[in-house]
Amino acid sequence: DNAICRGSLQLSADGFSTCVPMSSTPSVSNGGQTFTVKPSASLSGETAYSIRISTDVKDHYGNSLTLKETGFTTEDTTPPILSEKTAIAVIGSDTTPSFTFTSNEVGTITYSGSCSSSETSAEIGDNLITFNTLSEGTYNCSVSVKDSDGNKGFLNLSSFTIDTSAPTVHSTSPLNNDSVVSVSSSITIFFSEEMDPSTVTTNTANTSCSGSIQVSSDSFTSCVRMASKSAYASNQAFTVRPHSNLDGDTIYKIGVTAAVKDRAGNFLDQDGFTSGNQVYQMGNGFTTADTLAPVLTQTVPVKSLTNDRTPSYIFSSSEAGTISYTGSCSSSKTSASAGSNTVTFNSLSEGIYINCAITVTDASGNRGFLYVSPFIVDTTDPTVSSYSPADSQTDISLGTHVEVTF
Repeated sequence: DNAICRGSLQLSADGFSTCVPMSSTPSVSNGGQTFTVKPSASLSGETAYSIRISTDVKDHYGNSLTLKETGFTTEDTTPPILSEKTAIAVIGSDTTPSFTFTSNEVGTITYSGSCSSSETSAEIGDNLITFNTLSEGTYNCSVSVKDSDGNKGFLNLSSFTIDTSAPTVHSTSPLNNDSVVSVSSSITIFFSEEMDPSTVTTNTANTSCSGSIQVSSDSFTSCVRMASKSAYASNQAFTVRPHSNLDGDTIYKIGVTAAVKDRAGNFLDQDGFTSGNQVYQMGNGFTTADTLAPVLTQTVPVKSLTNDRTPSYIFSSSEAGTISYTGSCSSSKTSASAGSNTVTFNSLSEGIYINCAITVTDASGNRGFLYVSPFIVDTTDPTVSSYSPADSQTDISLGTHVEVTF
């Protein structure tokens, strides 16, 4: 019932410093020639044991047995212990990925879970394994090592995904051919899959076309300086905000270079049918809203003093638009063209005109103003109020001057 070495039949694994406790006294068979003892617990696997029979054993005649020792080794029942040392990347584009595991025993390797390898022997310590070619997909694989005694150790590998498909730009905001886009708009790129955010960059320092997301109004000779970049939708969409408002009434194009990569390391390829990694570039571009008012310039003013009740006025406009009038002047002309425009005012009464103005409103609702120079309309015929010499006056001096007062 304990590990003390006593009794004439002893079993030990440490040179009889301690002995294996037995479950009961020996059983006797074969006419008193065979004695059997049973350990109180299973012996340790892969262990050398010694059996010692002491001189206390005697036959029926009282003869003592000469001290006898013998030994045996138990079978190995412990499976190899395996551990994952270097895992395969959670997501990658390598179709023959490698990993490292450790084993505390040599043995034969087998694989499961759609994975296989030409490496079939495990060593004690590190074992570098390269899988045979895998298709795209997610894998949950395992390895086992069977030692020489048939004991199997198992290791479930960390799940991993093989992705060899190049990402593309799925859509943008603004869209291609969008018009009247706010000059304060941000730019958003939607990719076909989750991207590596470290490869999605933009230039926040100047207007050179650097960074993987670019916006330009001159075919990418120069680019819009950006203020910030943000990601959302699990790194599938990225928004960049211009450093200042975009120019009004201007066509911009969005470009994404082939430097951007997905999580697996695949570079952007917008056209899979063309050799090489193809960049994304917006076709026609988007057009910002017109925020500039028409510029109006007086060309030929109304004469400052005129007897024409329907005087003409000529001005130029930088844009076409709709004409409206304020003050005491009006006209039937309501459309302005880009360039010179002649307006004939509706009939005016006699008087001084100092509050007339013209407004041209363009298609985007921007208004340009022009004040008409003051003028006077006078249509009354003049009359003579007096003469000198007076009518019918006689005896006028020969040196007299003639005066007429109106």
